[in-house]
Amino acid sequence: MSLDAIDLKILRVLQADARAPNIGLAEKVGLSPSPCSCRVTLFEQAGMLESCQAIISRAAVGCPSPFLQVPRGAGVGLPCRPHRRCGPGCGPKSV
Repeated sequence: MSLDAIDLKILRVLQADARAPNIGLAEKVGLSPSPCSCRVTLFEQAGMLESCQAIISRAAVGCPSPFLQVPRGAGVGLPCRPHRRCGPGCGPKSV
């Protein structure tokens, strides 16, 4: 798949903010929402977008340890398991 200038703009915006809404993404790259969404879908189908990741603030979830363990399928309250690698005062905190 060859990429044009608009494709590269889309990828740059998504790299900076993977959660960018399609309407905002389309405005930033100079497309209408429908063709922008189609291009993103093509990127996904071509395997060009490997994953979207969240960078969790340990301080915001109340865990000073770099070993925050979030169980798969965890909801809004992100527990930090004090019995593992966290220190005193570390525990669940509602986000």
